[in-house]
Amino acid sequence: ADRITPEDTQLFYEITVIGRRDLTLGPDPRTAMEMVLLRLYLFKPETIQKIVMPEVSLSSPALLPEKTLQACVESTSPVAPMIHQPPEAWSELLEHLPLQGGSLNLARHCVLVNKTEQEYLFSLSPAYEMLKTSQSMQKLEAALQDYLAMPIKIKIELIASQQATPMQLQANQQAARLQNITEQIQQDPFVQQLSETFSATIIKNGIQPKSK
Repeated sequence: ADRITPEDTQLFYEITVIGRRDLTLGPDPRTAMEMVLLRLYLFKPETIQKIVMPEVSLSSPALLPEKTLQACVESTSPVAPMIHQPPEAWSELLEHLPLQGGSLNLARHCVLVNKTEQEYLFSLSPAYEMLKTSQSMQKLEAALQDYLAMPIKIKIELIASQQATPMQLQANQQAARLQNITEQIQQDPFVQQLSETFSATIIKNGIQPKSK
């Protein structure tokens, strides 16, 4: 129970409930059940590795120079909140938000339709309706408010969009990268020589780019 968050448990529950409702829509019970299992597998929680920094005590002069300690003690000027200049593209802005699990999956499948100083309007394909939970929306809204330093609200409409979502953009980039690597391998003189000598062929499905 400690290995899964309440948010992800709610997400899996809603996928299962909606999948049970849609069982009659499939061509046969087995195919419909496989689609439910595929959704459960596809929307598995994503974790972010946390870096634990050692605690530093300002009361210990051995850890900080004396001038630094004096500056920390004497400084009483209020620090202005940092205001970020948000990127124009939603996929770029999403990279700066500390989201994970269900809220990250929701954000990756949304398209930013319009934005003002008061509201960000998104569209979400009805096929991913199960991602639109109140908890995921609250976390997405809170992350945007913290990053933009503005009390904005978010609104998500269940409408299919012609624009690519961050998830689709990522898939397109990975496909283009794989195609580029495949072409480089095919054009390599050593690989070409092996192919001619042993009548070998390249198995494209076996090519896996290294993660950056």
